[in-house]
Amino acid sequence: MDPPFCNTVCPVGQWGPNCTKQCTINCYNESCDTRTGQCDEGCPDLTNLPNRDTECPRGQWGSNCTNQCSGNCYRRSCDRSTGLCDKGCNGFTDPPLCSAVCPSGQWGLNCINQCSIHCYHRSCDRTTGQCDKGCHGYLNPPYCNTACPSGYFGINCINQCSMNCYNGSCNRTSGVCDKGCIGFTDPPFCTTACRRGQWGPNCTNQCSRNCFNGLCDSTTGQCSQGCQGFTNPPSCDTACPSGQWGLNCITQCSIHCYNRSCDRTTGACDKGCNGFTDPPYCTTMCPSGQWGSNCSNQCSVNCYNRSCDRTTGLCDKGCNGFTDPPFCNEVCPRGQWGPNCTNKCSMNCYKGSCDSTTGQCDKGCNGFTNPPLCNL
Repeated sequence: MDPPFCNTVCPVGQWGPNCTKQCTINCYNESCDTRTGQCDEGCPDLTNLPNRDTECPRGQWGSNCTNQCSGNCYRRSCDRSTGLCDKGCNGFTDPPLCSAVCPSGQWGLNCINQCSIHCYHRSCDRTTGQCDKGCHGYLNPPYCNTACPSGYFGINCINQCSMNCYNGSCNRTSGVCDKGCIGFTDPPFCTTACRRGQWGPNCTNQCSRNCFNGLCDSTTGQCSQGCQGFTNPPSCDTACPSGQWGLNCITQCSIHCYNRSCDRTTGACDKGCNGFTDPPYCTTMCPSGQWGSNCSNQCSVNCYNRSCDRTTGLCDKGCNGFTDPPFCNEVCPRGQWGPNCTNKCSMNCYKGSCDSTTGQCDKGCNGFTNPPLCNL
């Protein structure tokens, strides 16, 4: 400057003939060689000294581009002069400084994204969004893109659904029984066992009447304490054979029952009594002289004192006027009478003939009068 003497150096920021040119703003501190105009202190955000015509590569900034953009900057992009994040933050908020970490459950550009509900506790890496504490109801961490298989739930699907859940199915995140209970009530928690005599989904089924005491397994419905009036436990699908009843059909019907027939569950005589009265209990014996079904038959007159077995009707004390006990079908031979024909007819009877039951002379007297006694 100061021609024609040219003794005064150009002021900072100027160069060339008579200092009429301005140093480029690309020069650090806008300082350049006063003769050539080249940046003599380097570049704040450019490389290629001293020509200064190439911008800093992506992710670099400052003098001679020697600084790296912060990892907090979205895509590591920053202003090449100041280093401030020019496209926002990644995993941080408050651009362009990007110094505040994302709140829990948020991630990405300026923390505007929510962590996936597949992430355990909705926790994820604040820059990638990947689940950093495992999955919730899903597999394949950190991506957590595969739902739990049926029967499993929770963090990384490591928990098994409760056996109280119907078909072993539960909500894959909470574990509550989403299809109801089996052997339990109060869905979806399924913590209250079925009441006595109930079973199945939410305890809506009644145990079979074939089950002893009406008790069955609360999950399968099978008779847990044996059968009542049926056999083949625990299914209890085969009725007791005739003459048997009760728990697994191990009890015989009473001999008091007609034809040994009884109700297969109660044992009560269902076809009446034999030798007893008061059906179906059949605890009272037939009165003397009666026998058979509900004591409806009279003992034969051929039986001594009309006494017979209360179940068979056979003469249990012998015959009267008949022989061959206990059947008493054959009349006493001529001249005999009484119990089993053991008595002889009186000689006072005509031709020794008398009634086979009373012994009285049935054809008159022989040398006596006053028939049929023939005692005069």
